[in-house]
Amino acid sequence: MKKNLQSIIIGICCTIFIASPAFAATTISLTPANISLREGQTISLAMEINADGIKNYTVKTELQFPKDLIEIQSFSFGSGWMMLSQPGYDLIDNEKGTLVKTAGYPGGVSAKTLFGTVLFKAKKNGTGAVILSGNSFALDAKNQNILNSAQKIQASITVLGAPSISPAAPVKTTEEKLVIEQAQEEDPPLIGEVSGIATTSSVPNQTAPNPILAQISSIATLGSNKLLVSIAALSIVLIIVGTIIWFRRKKKSQ
Repeated sequence: MKKNLQSIIIGICCTIFIASPAFAATTISLTPANISLREGQTISLAMEINADGIKNYTVKTELQFPKDLIEIQSFSFGSGWMMLSQPGYDLIDNEKGTLVKTAGYPGGVSAKTLFGTVLFKAKKNGTGAVILSGNSFALDAKNQNILNSAQKIQASITVLGAPSISPAAPVKTTEEKLVIEQAQEEDPPLIGEVSGIATTSSVPNQTAPNPILAQISSIATLGSNKLLVSIAALSIVLIIVGTIIWFRRKKKSQ
């Protein structure tokens, strides 16, 4: 009985020792773990493989994302990965909110390595999460899945509404600016003139000139309205008249 019990214990220990590499589970992380952006903006989400010292040769990742909030713009693998583009292993479906990417790493990867980067674009405001599906796996050299499926991997996402933009003032064209500048440079219209039609200006406390005085002033200035010119003209007339009178008197005396 004791021998049988010892044999069972030794067998269990050997089994645990042989299978121990399989317990060194690989993990996948999503960075950043919290995403916040506005409608129309884009953001990159990185998927990293942490092999924990055990070589991973083939990795499949499947993401589920809120299709009403975000959509995938593109996906790019990290350096060294060789894409597997078979049906069921390579898919971008924005209508169902699913991303599936599979790739192998020649020689295996045993350290923390970038698997790929997803570029998301925000569609509408709301909250949700990008989740790593249970269909994902990481295979070792014996094609055993060593991905830690017990760990829930996700990245929360918050999409804010688009920022409000106040309407901008209308921008004047070059022609409108020239018209305004020309209008400012022009002289203002004269008082009593509207659209080229002469009108009588109404100026308070101002009486019209007497027509009789105006005629006398015109005669006195010989119609020139200049006093000096009028005086010179009258002087010449008086000299001429005086000369004529002097000649006549002299002739009569002779």
